Amino acid sequence: MLTIFLIISIILFWWNQGRINTLLPINSKRFADFGTFVSAIFGLATIIFLYFTYEATLGQLNAARESLRTTQDQLVLTKEQLFENTFFSCLKVHNIITQDLNSRISNQTLDETDVLAKRHNQSYPKEVRNFFELIYRILSLRYFFEKIDLENFFKDYRWVIDHYLRNFISIIRLVHEKDISDDKKKIYIEVLQSQSTSEELRLIIYYFINEYRNAERVQEIKQIAKICLTYNFFDSVKDYLIHGKDHGNADWREFLKIAQ
Repeated sequence: MLTIFLIISIILFWWNQGRINTLLPINSKRFADFGTFVSAIFGLATIIFLYFTYEATLGQLNAARESLRTTQDQLVLTKEQLFENTFFSCLKVHNIITQDLNSRISNQTLDETDVLAKRHNQSYPKEVRNFFELIYRILSLRYFFEKIDLENFFKDYRWVIDHYLRNFISIIRLVHEKDISDDKKKIYIEVLQSQSTSEELRLIIYYFINEYRNAERVQEIKQIAKICLTYNFFDSVKDYLIHGKDHGNADWREFLKIAQ
């Protein structure tokens, strides 16, 4: 390219200047003018080269930025996919635990519950839809009619439901602590909520109330209860607790003291 500019410069400079005569002395002024002319041409060429170099560099920079942006978007998407896989794996485990509890329903437990209900002139359908309907029925009878405190109830049934409750807490904590938007957190919480029956939700509230009385778990239970309250997790059942709206919502008010 430089050679081409040099040839063009010589041609332009000698245009209409006649032939070169080697017998005549060198015209230093003319060669000085030639040098100035060539310098001007090369200066122009340099500017043109710099311009094209700038354009090429700018294009490469924009391409690098776009590539970086694409990589970052892919990384965010990958992290979200990994979290989503983790969440639904935990939810699958949660459902397996629930199914296992449903398989524990026995005629003996149903008969014992029926006897307890008749003792207090209460009538329930003989059949139950799931384990949590039965366990919440037992809780209602013992807590409301027999005045047995929550501590004794959960002490009797902890060996059965403790795994379920601990897994529930771990899922809530997993979603809340993940670095995603609040709207997405709410979606995941709603998925968990949709998988839970009203009896499960009410049982969890009483579990929080009971565990909060354990000095070693005060901060943990308060944190999880507050998270549940933030996402309105129990709104659908808060008026239908054992001491519900017909009893001044005493149990819900006790839960609110924990969560606030």
